[in-house]
Amino acid sequence: MDAQTSAHVVGLRELEQTAGIDPRPDLAEDHLHWTVLLHYAKDSVDDPELEAYHILRGVRCLGARLQYQNSTLHILRSAEIEIEEWRDIRARYMIPMREALSLVLTRTAEKMREENYGDTTSR
Repeated sequence: MDAQTSAHVVGLRELEQTAGIDPRPDLAEDHLHWTVLLHYAKDSVDDPELEAYHILRGVRCLGARLQYQNSTLHILRSAEIEIEEWRDIRARYMIPMREALSLVLTRTAEKMREENYGDTTSR
C-alpha cells in the first residue's frame, strides 16, 4: 500500500469512527462515497434536526446507490427498492429536503475530488 492509499484508509477509518458509518457496507462499489456523504450530512449542514442525514441514511439502508453524472453525485434507486416505493420516498422525504440534500451531495462531490477519493468521473 503506497503512502497516499494508506492516508486515505486512515482518513476513512476516522470518518467511520466519527459520524458517517455506511449502514450498507455490503454495497462496496459506493461504500466510500456513502461514508463521506453521511459524514458531511451529519456534520456540515445547518440542519438542527439532521433531517437530511436521516433521509440519506434511510435510503441507504434500503439500498440506494450513489453515482457521478457530469461530476455531480446523484442518489439512485437500486433494484432492492420497488419503483413505487422509490417514488413515494422521493415525494414524501427527498423532494421537500431538495436544497439540503443537494448541498450535501455537492459538498461531498467537492470533498471527494479534493481528497482524490475513488472514482469521481461520470459514468
